Amino acid sequence: MSIKKPSFIVDLSCSMVITNNEFAEESKGQKLFCSCGNVQKFNSKLVRNIIKNYDELTEDSESAKSITCKSCNLTYSSLEKLYLLEPGLPEIYSIDYRLELKGEDNFSIIRVKGIAEYLSSNETLVFSESVDILKFNIVEKSVLLKSCYPFITNDLFTRQDKTGISIADSNKEKSAQSNYVFEHEIDITNVQYLEEFFSYSDSVNYSGFENILNSLNIIKPNIKDLEKFDSVYFIDFIKSKCKINKEEDGLGNVKYYQNVDSGFGDGKIIKRNLNLGDYLFNTMNSYKLLVSIISFENASCIIHTKGYSFFKSWTESKFICKPEVYLENKATNPHLIMQVSMTKSKEGESVLLKNLIDDTKCSNKVEPSELKISSTIYNSIKVISQLKTLNESFVLKIINKEQFEFLFQNYESNRVYGILSALIKSSRGDTVALCFKNLKHILDCNIDGKSEKSNDFMTIYKDTLRVIDLLDVKDKLIFKCKNYKQLKDLHDDYSSRYSAMRDAKKAEFYLKSVSPFLKLNSQIGDIKFEVVDTSERLNLEGLQMNHCIYTYLNRICEKEYIAINLTHVVTKERATAGFVRKGDSLQLEQIKGYYNSRATQEMISTTTHWCNENGISIKNTYSSDLQPDKSRERAMPGQMSEEKLFKLRKENGGVLDSKLQSNKKQENHLVKSFIKKIFK
Repeated sequence: MSIKKPSFIVDLSCSMVITNNEFAEESKGQKLFCSCGNVQKFNSKLVRNIIKNYDELTEDSESAKSITCKSCNLTYSSLEKLYLLEPGLPEIYSIDYRLELKGEDNFSIIRVKGIAEYLSSNETLVFSESVDILKFNIVEKSVLLKSCYPFITNDLFTRQDKTGISIADSNKEKSAQSNYVFEHEIDITNVQYLEEFFSYSDSVNYSGFENILNSLNIIKPNIKDLEKFDSVYFIDFIKSKCKINKEEDGLGNVKYYQNVDSGFGDGKIIKRNLNLGDYLFNTMNSYKLLVSIISFENASCIIHTKGYSFFKSWTESKFICKPEVYLENKATNPHLIMQVSMTKSKEGESVLLKNLIDDTKCSNKVEPSELKISSTIYNSIKVISQLKTLNESFVLKIINKEQFEFLFQNYESNRVYGILSALIKSSRGDTVALCFKNLKHILDCNIDGKSEKSNDFMTIYKDTLRVIDLLDVKDKLIFKCKNYKQLKDLHDDYSSRYSAMRDAKKAEFYLKSVSPFLKLNSQIGDIKFEVVDTSERLNLEGLQMNHCIYTYLNRICEKEYIAINLTHVVTKERATAGFVRKGDSLQLEQIKGYYNSRATQEMISTTTHWCNENGISIKNTYSSDLQPDKSRERAMPGQMSEEKLFKLRKENGGVLDSKLQSNKKQENHLVKSFIKKIFK
């Protein structure tokens, strides 16, 4: 079908589109290319409502409200608009959809784009065509999309493709005759790329909609159980509401319309002009659905059991895999499809979430075989984000599958997911573990109630358990709380008690807190590792080292931190290592020398070795503390130099520690005397 070429105005210096005058060239004026063939130049900007294809332009008081072709006397105004062109930037002015049949189940929808581009080099307006192809092979379940520059929705094709295929970075650097910049197999994981193919712009002249209808009619018989899908708009569109008709007006222009019910209850069918934008939008969503099911036929069971809205959210989420991943895992029913979606990446790799509460006492790795989605659990899933909550809950391993099913069978599923989400959120970096009995208690007593005061119920609940543990009270006390108010009262009461006791008995709390880690006292080479075992020694550590380790006293008492003294038994170099405590595990946070200086290379390397031997993580350690830097070292008074240490080791064959044992009693005596002097 031949499309009449429209009229164009070329903004030679882009003075109408550049809002910052600093970057605008000296005005070269504008050039009119009328549809009659006349070309004329003038020096005036045009007002926005004369232009078809730009939403924003720069205007001033002298911008022309109309322009008349001197050859045909046609006046361009808000009633007869022009296309605006920037030199070297192609513009789509028409799109024609065509259908190419290559067999009963093999066809292509072809989108032919009419393009105009002004070439500054020879001052001419060039017309060309750019072709996009959507190719179907129903038997092979293959859909191939080829899209060629330029595009209507540039953002979809100017970013990095999720699969790693690089898409063109800048349309302006391409010409209208560019080769394909995007070619990809379309399946259930990437149907968003169909959006450009069926995109709409009110500045473009569209035709060939009857070919879109014919293509839908070819595909529909190949969609299993289509007629059984629940009636929702896009599915109804595929079934019957896609039907259109066309006719020509007196000027030979094609008009599309649909026969629809009058809406007055009189049973009459009326002719209604087709809204092209709505029709393309409905077509785009319909093809997303159809291509999804063509590529993975079993996906239709998700629509049957969860409905179209859930299906759409699923295909647009990160919980969607390539069709072959589902087939390789024999996921042909809805339960297994969701299970694979939850545990596999798009390409089929295991994506069991990393331990969310790294190294806490309720963290255990979960094997994929444990992540079974039963009918009960599947029925509980109402929105796709709940898959993430399920996955993370399995990784936390607080309750088993049977307990999950009990909760979903006996409580409203949204409440269960809400509690699980709150627990997951609060578990990051926490040391307090909740069990099934705790979750049931929260649900039975409505502690998660929707009142404004109970929004922080999980924080209050876990903090109450933490304080109960610190006070050596039996944790069953919390089960006496029958509502959120009673929980809050218990929390506030016991928190006050703990604060009072902590201030009075800090030394006792300190000893109790560090005692499980005294077994770490050891020596590697010439470096001795000793847990700072009393609050008095913690204070002394800070005084002798001139740093702030004593400010960590409360955190140590509350079982959140541990301090360990590092001493080089030969040189007398010292440092303090601080460890974040999570339950019974430690993570090295920092190593600080005298006046917070950098430790020597020997002390740093020995410490990392000691951490590895004791299963202590160093991944969250301040990175600079593990990087030797002589310019940041500061020797303690009386500390032996590295040069003298090297000389001693050379003289004694590298063995020095045994020769220093005779000085141990004297050293201990000096330390005890210093403590007595400080705390006298």
